[in-house]
Amino acid sequence: MRLIGALAPLLLLSAASADGNNKITVASIERSGTVDNNKNVQHLAEEQGQGKLRLRHLLKKLSLGMGVEVQERVHQGQGEEKEGGAITDSLPSLRGMATSRGMTSNNSPANHDDSDQQHRSLQVSNAVSCPSPGFLAELKTHQAGGALTLASVGTMGRLCTLTKVTVQFDEIEFVKINQVSGEVHVDTIVPLARSYDDTNWSNAAGEVPAVMIPNGWDCFKSGDDDYCTTYLPPLEKENEVYVLTSYEHTLPSRDVVSRFLSQTTFGVTSEELDDARWDGGEGDLYTHNYEFVSPHSHSTSTSTIPNITEEGSDHLPAAFASWIQDQMDTSITPMTSHRQFYRRRANTPVPGSFGMGGVMDPCTSPSRWRAVSLGEKEWGSKVLEPIGDTSWYKVTVLGQLRSLVDESNMGAENPPVDFGNWQELFGGDVTKMPNMVDLPEIGVDPSFDKLVPFSGPSGGYLLRTPLGQLPSSIGGLCDQSSNPNGIPRVEAFSPYGAIAGRMPNGEWLLYDGTLELRDNDIMEPLVDGGGEMASKSTGGWDLRSTDMEIGKNTALCANAPRTFLNSGGCKLSFNEYACRDDTYVDEGIALASGGDGILVCGSPGEGSNDVTFGHPDSFYLDPDEVRLINRVWTDNAARAVWSHLSIRANDQLRQRVAFALNQVFALVRPYFGPSEVYVNYHDIFVRNAFTNWRDILREIAYSPMMALNLSYMRSKSMAHVKETLNQTSFADENFAREIMQLFTIGTVLLNEDGTRQRDSDGNEIDAYSTLDIMNFARAWTGFDAQKIRGNFERRAHQENSLDPMRIVPEWRDKFPKTNLIGVRYIGDRSPICADLPPRAFLTKGAKYRFIGGSKTYTHFCRFLSKLPELMQAKPEYLTDESLVELELSLTSQLRGALCEGAGLDCKSQPLSNEVVLTTTLECDSAECDVDSVRVIKVAEGRYWEYVRLPCVSWHSLMMGKSLVDNTESKQALKCSDNNACTKDMCTETGGCLNEAFYPCENGAIMEYWYGMDYSTSGVAFSVLKNDARFPDFPDKTVVLDNTLEAFRDADKYGGRMRTYITVPKSGNYRFWVRGDDITELWLKTNGTEAEGLALIAYANRWTSGFDTTDSQESAFIELVAGESYYMEAFVMEGGGGDGLAVGWDCPDCGIPREVIPASFTRQKVGGEAIAKMFNIFDDERVTYATASERCVAQGGHGQCDYDVIEAPCLKTGFHWTNNTCDTFIKVTSDEATPGWIALVHDASSDVIQHVDETSINFFPVIWDDEYPNVDNMCSGTASGCEVIEEGCYCPVTVSESVVYDSMPASVEHIFSTLFIGAIDPSSFGSLYQSEEDSTTGIIVHKKVGEMGAVFDEHTIFEVVEVRTGRTFFLQNIVNTVNTGSGHSFRNAPHFMSMIPSETDTRDAQYETEAVLDDYLFHQNTAPFLARLLIQRFNIASNPAPAYVAAVANAFRSGSYSTESKIFGSDNYGDLSSTIAAIFLYREATSATVDADPASGSIRQPLLKVIALLRNLDLAPTRPDHIHQISRILHDSLGQSPT
Repeated sequence: MRLIGALAPLLLLSAASADGNNKITVASIERSGTVDNNKNVQHLAEEQGQGKLRLRHLLKKLSLGMGVEVQERVHQGQGEEKEGGAITDSLPSLRGMATSRGMTSNNSPANHDDSDQQHRSLQVSNAVSCPSPGFLAELKTHQAGGALTLASVGTMGRLCTLTKVTVQFDEIEFVKINQVSGEVHVDTIVPLARSYDDTNWSNAAGEVPAVMIPNGWDCFKSGDDDYCTTYLPPLEKENEVYVLTSYEHTLPSRDVVSRFLSQTTFGVTSEELDDARWDGGEGDLYTHNYEFVSPHSHSTSTSTIPNITEEGSDHLPAAFASWIQDQMDTSITPMTSHRQFYRRRANTPVPGSFGMGGVMDPCTSPSRWRAVSLGEKEWGSKVLEPIGDTSWYKVTVLGQLRSLVDESNMGAENPPVDFGNWQELFGGDVTKMPNMVDLPEIGVDPSFDKLVPFSGPSGGYLLRTPLGQLPSSIGGLCDQSSNPNGIPRVEAFSPYGAIAGRMPNGEWLLYDGTLELRDNDIMEPLVDGGGEMASKSTGGWDLRSTDMEIGKNTALCANAPRTFLNSGGCKLSFNEYACRDDTYVDEGIALASGGDGILVCGSPGEGSNDVTFGHPDSFYLDPDEVRLINRVWTDNAARAVWSHLSIRANDQLRQRVAFALNQVFALVRPYFGPSEVYVNYHDIFVRNAFTNWRDILREIAYSPMMALNLSYMRSKSMAHVKETLNQTSFADENFAREIMQLFTIGTVLLNEDGTRQRDSDGNEIDAYSTLDIMNFARAWTGFDAQKIRGNFERRAHQENSLDPMRIVPEWRDKFPKTNLIGVRYIGDRSPICADLPPRAFLTKGAKYRFIGGSKTYTHFCRFLSKLPELMQAKPEYLTDESLVELELSLTSQLRGALCEGAGLDCKSQPLSNEVVLTTTLECDSAECDVDSVRVIKVAEGRYWEYVRLPCVSWHSLMMGKSLVDNTESKQALKCSDNNACTKDMCTETGGCLNEAFYPCENGAIMEYWYGMDYSTSGVAFSVLKNDARFPDFPDKTVVLDNTLEAFRDADKYGGRMRTYITVPKSGNYRFWVRGDDITELWLKTNGTEAEGLALIAYANRWTSGFDTTDSQESAFIELVAGESYYMEAFVMEGGGGDGLAVGWDCPDCGIPREVIPASFTRQKVGGEAIAKMFNIFDDERVTYATASERCVAQGGHGQCDYDVIEAPCLKTGFHWTNNTCDTFIKVTSDEATPGWIALVHDASSDVIQHVDETSINFFPVIWDDEYPNVDNMCSGTASGCEVIEEGCYCPVTVSESVVYDSMPASVEHIFSTLFIGAIDPSSFGSLYQSEEDSTTGIIVHKKVGEMGAVFDEHTIFEVVEVRTGRTFFLQNIVNTVNTGSGHSFRNAPHFMSMIPSETDTRDAQYETEAVLDDYLFHQNTAPFLARLLIQRFNIASNPAPAYVAAVANAFRSGSYSTESKIFGSDNYGDLSSTIAAIFLYREATSATVDADPASGSIRQPLLKVIALLRNLDLAPTRPDHIHQISRILHDSLGQSPT
């Protein structure tokens, strides 16, 4: 174990004299980072006393009798000491000196001119060399500060440190005390810099060196030697001194290897230490001689172990790099999944199925049999039931027969309560059991058809051969079709249904039914999605199950929800049992049968269990319904898995890195569920140990475990809560805070080397504020758990805590968000959606997702795959046969790209589930006539979803138009960008027509006119129709919203029922009418106007049914699905009973005669404007321009604010109107959120609440200067702003302007001025030409014909961000919002649409990705994580700045090379390069730094114990010994690994 500085400061503790007269007492040792970092370095000792003693004399006294000699250093070549040294360069000049003299980042020399060479010669002549090992030297000439040049060590195994030492003075008797007692009290020792082995000088760890030597060291080579120059600040106290101290420390090669392995594994084993790679092919590693130099002494000794500095062992650095590379390569060192390990050993005995899974079939192989009738935990759950009038009792557990016993064999003292003990052998009069089988003899060879003993509970055996393959005398037991008395499936067990097996020796065994978990891995999902297992469950499969309690007695569909984790591995299944149940649709929808394939998806690490693992090597799951043998309790199982794999797994580096990552993303361990969700969470870090920090951030962000831990699951936006509950609620802030503080950037701004940035007053600078937390909390709204499913461990009443969460778009905050730096928005540098090229779905980069077959209703569950997964769509489309779909032609290039690998008919599994177009395609047929697409049909039952590229919209618009949704209230009138896509609609020629209806309100209007006296002469209805009140002034109006039937109301009245009907299927329909007294039924088949109605049925007498008279029934009328038909029915009532009903049937369509359901009707009321839709396909989205063009093309129609759309309800939504709208903002003066704004749309009508005048949805914007506020009276009334309660209410206008009219000076300048992204110009075909500036590397894309000096609004700049390696396309414009008061801010982009029907999961996911990018690419992330991860591997608790900078650079560049090995993918955030840098950087591999008193680390107690067990080559005789270790460690150490 290495010595730490607290035990050996500056070698002084090792140097006490034999007689003890010259003693060192260390009052305190200042470690880096323990000083007040908010100010410049504070000197902790004050000058006290009258007499002052030169510190060099004190240091001499310190050395007396210690074997440490003080060397007083003066500058070489100087005849006398010079105050401040020979070089007096000012502090600010040093960094510039390094640059001007050609010094590169790795301190290598460059060419210098003559003056530089002279300057360097002067520095060398004044350079100070380190003392010899075991010596220290006072830099007495530098107490006044000044430039200092030090010679680097240049020798392997040697270390030299520069420190500032403060010696404590006694108030009065300082000299006397030190002369008499010889005691010197060292108050503080501050490490400042060091050089070791062949490295140059660099700052020591911590904030003190960073403050005292802020510009670091300028290193150069002179001849064969290396020198470094810096500036030392003056020492303010006479009891302070700069000291150089030298050490020498080397280790035997075996110890060097052990040191390396102790960092990279959980502990060193003899097998790993004996790996042949460590000898480097030079023969036996341990036979070389070397001279061992002990630290702090000059003695030598001879050993047979080579030293790391000796020839023959210098291959070790390369061997270390090779070992790490092998550990990262899964083809050499396969990954060990904690979840797979756990699931394989999950072998709970169960009496029947439950939500987790089914029960192993006794007729499969292997089957498990046991000798005991009751398990340890079953004893208390047994039930004894008498059998008729006999003396026999049934012994059952949870309804399953376990034994039959005679009363005479039970305890006489208390029958029939007790007998034997919990290990009661199975037996009794088993001949009473119907299911018996003769088992083969016991053997030891699994290849034979015999019972094989295994370590089961109290005796157990595995039958390797299925019962159905045993000799014919019993084989029929597995075939119930030929043997009705054969063995039933386990699910059908009756109390007598247990299976008894008799061995040749006459002993009996009981079939031990165990839980069945199946392989459902990410790349090999269950072909049936778990449907077959569900079909065999007790009670069958519940198709409509949504309650959390489902699955208590039924295995659930195991098909995992499709997410970013598994999408690439999902497969199209045609299995008859295939199921999927994750669609979140209206449970009342009736689905047709005849599926065309199900897309089945798996889950990482979801492997099957293996019954051959019995106790004590198995984990017994403990669902609420099953209380059985449980030796390794589920709450300890996750720890047991970790203990086992940390000790025994081969992929030690991966497991060690995963443990460190888990500690970074630690969960506070409230009870989230059983162990599988914990091992699954740990597997996030196992899988991603060498991938990218971005991958981990994404998985953590979507982890239900983290969402429960940090309480952002089901966090909802303020707008949603206000609109749905009329309450004010802020988004949960926990995760928004922790992901910054702990997972990415830390709390203060850092330099590249991990030291803290400071302002001009020396104060640290916060990395984020409370406002940042509030702002980002809005980005973590909308997350919710996936629907529960089967095939993984879950308790009843528990939600899905395993699969990545989904985003509910309605819950998501829709408004803009600023980024962490505060001068940009989330979404900056993204293209504007309205700028996407025409038919962007065909351009290079367009993305598609395969969503499988059409509407499907299989045996055991549903899958609604013709609906988009990432966009909103009405589930009624699934049953609407009139739905017009966009089907690609056989000649379509897009169809060819999507159908690759799917066969000529495009019906098979495509080559990939996700396709990104690599080139722009030509349009074909209908593709040429649409602006955008949603779901594309490529073949019957085969659909793809178009996934539009990430893009943003402006919150404030230059030329907006109103959108109106087609609902009764027509409330949702708002502004939208003209180039945005929404539904088409135009009005009839001539503008607004009469007769309208509220088109999306189902039902019929029933109107009553009282006081009608009529006769049955055939003109009875003339009494009603000639009444002055008819039709506009009924006495009573009601809505029939269930069926078209009106019940008893009054006497002597006339009534009218009116509605529009929309038939669900095309075909020939008949209609009936019935009522009391007389009735008529009228129908119009060619439009919505009332004129042209035809009488189709009537009854001149009262009728109680539809078949009383022939005239009640209409002739067959051919109607078209989706079309609307106006209908009226009349009734005249005299007295007695009354009512009116209308029915239909359609034999062609399979619709029986019934009263017409209101769901197929729409109310008809008075109105003004009727509109029509001209869509190419249903649910199409178009721009305002396209909508206008189509209206003109359809006979000169125009657009207006309509009252009704002549279209089925489900095919309408938000539609364009020709109304303009204005945009306003509310600017808050609240101290908590100063300058934040809320958006208000004024569209001369009711507005969606989240943008109406009551909106409190404030968000930050980036003001160009001061903003309107109450203090400046909102800039005065002349500005158009007015003072309101929240602050100011201002109208806004939007302007765009060109930024550059010539080539920008630099890439950096572009990034500081351009924020609007652009589409890759290659997506526009030949529209753009490009040229590159040779000086800056900027690529300029200009429209053809504009090359040369023209820089305009069409110019696109292509630039690379050096720090992150990302390429951006940026438009040459800025978009500004002006308040009219002289105040303005840069327009804010947002991902989420403000239109409710267009608020999609896709855009919420895009915004989430953009937020994660903002964290990842923050300037702090690389140094913060570099330091954090180094600390997690017991290398350095306080790593040196150079070490942090090297690791941060590997993180940023995605590459690290050493010893001819290259690690990384060249991608920012790469963990393989980062981990390689952590373990292979010189500070990690050099044993010399162990001698530095300021270096070291503390190993966690848990890791110490695990390392000891590995050091001892722990080989337990029973697997459960390791299981028990985990419990002991947790209970004894109070530390849990998960």
